[in-house]
Amino acid sequence: GRYVILGHLTLEAMPRIRREGTVGKLPLLPYSAMAAQGLVWITYGVLVNNPAIWTPNFVGLVFGLYYWSVYSRFCPAGADWLPFTQRHHQVGFVATAALCAVSCTLLDATSA
Repeated sequence: GRYVILGHLTLEAMPRIRREGTVGKLPLLPYSAMAAQGLVWITYGVLVNNPAIWTPNFVGLVFGLYYWSVYSRFCPAGADWLPFTQRHHQVGFVATAALCAVSCTLLDATSA
């Protein structure tokens, strides 16, 4: 459900960003959040050994990272309305990835 809605929004936004050569004042948050939540759900799906969870969320992670890269390519330097900055989103994603990695190494399926 959530990727269908986000996918529809990005179907409109990504071509416009490429055509206009700018993100305008669009936020980065939907794309960075899509990538991060995909990673979190993949981690959960792996922990409970359920491909029905991690497979579709892998697709969400890939699309989220792709949309993020398109956004980043056309985002003006110094943009601070994303909310915050691109660096904040990058740090948040890396922190999320680190938490997911620690979870995978320290938790077993019964803890998930």
